Amino acid sequence: MKMSGEGPITAMIVDDDDAIRELEKTVLLHMGCEIVAEASDGQQAIDLFDDNKADLVLLDIRMPGMGGIEVLRELKRVNPTSYIVMMTSVDDQEAIEDCMIAGARDYIRKDTPPDRIISRLQKHVNRLRVH
Repeated sequence: MKMSGEGPITAMIVDDDDAIRELEKTVLLHMGCEIVAEASDGQQAIDLFDDNKADLVLLDIRMPGMGGIEVLRELKRVNPTSYIVMMTSVDDQEAIEDCMIAGARDYIRKDTPPDRIISRLQKHVNRLRVH
């Protein structure tokens, strides 16, 4: 995690939908984050994570190949302190619980009103800035 004054929060965005990745990228850039990696599937996310060590990972659940919960578990295995926020359209209480148990910091539904998504993401970015 960043200490105050150590530079921008670095972020990795993992989603198989190009438009969603671009939207998340735009939001994070406006919050002063630096996007260090983007992945469109789980295996690519794992490969990029090892090289980029992002402070914040936005991770989708439903992707081709390896799903987000499996990716979450692997990223936490590689770096137990990684800060991962699930961004998904999945509305399944069991999936939400699995993500939180596996170490996700939050679970944000993509159909949440945009102002609330931005507000929740800003809280996470702020937390990373002060720790």
